[in-house]
Amino acid sequence: MKWFSLLLAFGAFAAIAGVIYVRTAGHDPERWHVDPTSALEVQERNQFRGSKVFYDLPDVIATRLAEALGGDVLAGDFSDGFVTVVARTPFVGYPDYISARIDGTGEGTFVTLYSRSRFGHSDLGANKARVIKVFNDMQAKF
Repeated sequence: MKWFSLLLAFGAFAAIAGVIYVRTAGHDPERWHVDPTSALEVQERNQFRGSKVFYDLPDVIATRLAEALGGDVLAGDFSDGFVTVVARTPFVGYPDYISARIDGTGEGTFVTLYSRSRFGHSDLGANKARVIKVFNDMQAKF
């Protein structure tokens, strides 16, 4: 029984230490602030890239994108049309990085999002769901 208690205490300590590490790990803008239109997408299940055309001016789209994404800006700026945001999962707070590119074209504004997880090999579809939700939230504002 004593060994079981020690093992349980060690497991709890390791879990708490892991959560603390995930919540306090620094972010490297040089690694995560990448252009979503040209970034090399690796064949892993913890990332998703999506694009959509919106028929409004780029500055209006930038404002809507900032509202829909939320999170903390890691690098870039929405008004410049290229930004990377750090969003965190609800419970543990795993950081996910979302890079966005806004390009005004003659017929609309093209938005590309590239969402990826920092930790783990599978996000259980969270990055794809995030990109779809952001686009749906932006579409709902029209």
